[in-house]
Amino acid sequence: MKVRSAFWVDGCLKIGRQESPMLRMHNRRQPIWALGVVASVVLVCALLATGVSGASSSRMSTASSKVWTVTVWLSRSSTKAGLPIPVTVTINNKTAHKLSGTGCPGVNFLMDVSNAKVPNPIPETAAYCGFSIAPGIHVFHTKVITTYEGCSGNGMPKCGKPPKLSALPAGTYHTEIIWPGFANALPKPPRFTVTLH
Repeated sequence: MKVRSAFWVDGCLKIGRQESPMLRMHNRRQPIWALGVVASVVLVCALLATGVSGASSSRMSTASSKVWTVTVWLSRSSTKAGLPIPVTVTINNKTAHKLSGTGCPGVNFLMDVSNAKVPNPIPETAAYCGFSIAPGIHVFHTKVITTYEGCSGNGMPKCGKPPKLSALPAGTYHTEIIWPGFANALPKPPRFTVTLH
């Protein structure tokens, strides 16, 4: 018994007993090509949805866990010493419920810079404030601070009158961020390199 086949020729559906060898080859290539395109799209979407832990560029950095995806964007990677650099932090709570944390508004997500010659440690902050993050994506606007974190002690410049935090010396620095505390810790994206002039 011969099976009839249906195929497209010049925009019309043709039904016949046999196809030409050239048309059979063309019809086989289309599904393979389409399958390759679909597989590529699925792979890219899967990578974006899961978040590649520790992915970074010079001005964007991402880290992911089962509970969180954290992305940090710097508006620029160099500035005049003493001037802040705007930063955007997005946090995706991938659970179906609110997650409670500790940390205070105005302190969470601030970024500091330091290097081997200028340690400039982030001051310890007490966890007096509590808050929660609902499921979904949340955006926080903050900044990279390019001044000393203190004065008149531990190798820092004098405070002056009135007290004022001095700009850091020109050079290349690495960022540190003040993270809020959660039972399921936020994954920390790789640090940035910032140039002060």
